[in-house]
Amino acid sequence: MYDNGLRGVIPPEIGYLGQLEELGFPGNQLWGTIPPSFGRLAALRRLILWGNHLSGPIPPELARLRRLRVIGLADNQLLGPIPPELGALASLAEFSVEGNYTLTGPIPPELGALGRLRILNLGRTGLSGGVPRELGDLSALHYLSATNSQDLSGPLPLTLTRVPLNGLYVGGTQLCAPADSAFAAWLAAIPNKRIASCAGG
Repeated sequence: MYDNGLRGVIPPEIGYLGQLEELGFPGNQLWGTIPPSFGRLAALRRLILWGNHLSGPIPPELARLRRLRVIGLADNQLLGPIPPELGALASLAEFSVEGNYTLTGPIPPELGALGRLRILNLGRTGLSGGVPRELGDLSALHYLSATNSQDLSGPLPLTLTRVPLNGLYVGGTQLCAPADSAFAAWLAAIPNKRIASCAGG
């Protein structure tokens, strides 16, 4: 239902559609919160809600959706932290919260348990702190972006050298590449990147 001019809040009753495999309302005029009742959608594989005016927290109840492969929540006004419970989503391949400037708090180290994750987009958020060393366990990750998340800071962890990235974008942050030869070799092999060296490195 892309760009259909839908307006209003998302009915929590959608959470009773137990056989639903894909739920998408991108590019509409929806507001209010993401219903916690979505945690009942046991068959759901894709949740696409980008480009609306949704607010409130990301429901930790989404962690119950063990078949979920895509969470697309970009360009809303979601509040608070990324729930660490989402680290239980073993099938998740794509997670994007880009453009939610009101998301705050650290990047949960629990996301390092998402062994099938290929795309992680944390750009243009209010997240703060460093990149957890646990993200070095994301053996399937190909794309990592935190562009213009200005409160993220510090050197990237050396554990990231275990990750087969094709794209690394952390420009517009205070994140930087550490002065380490193994890290430099790994970084040089990434074809698409935007990152500064740490001061003095």
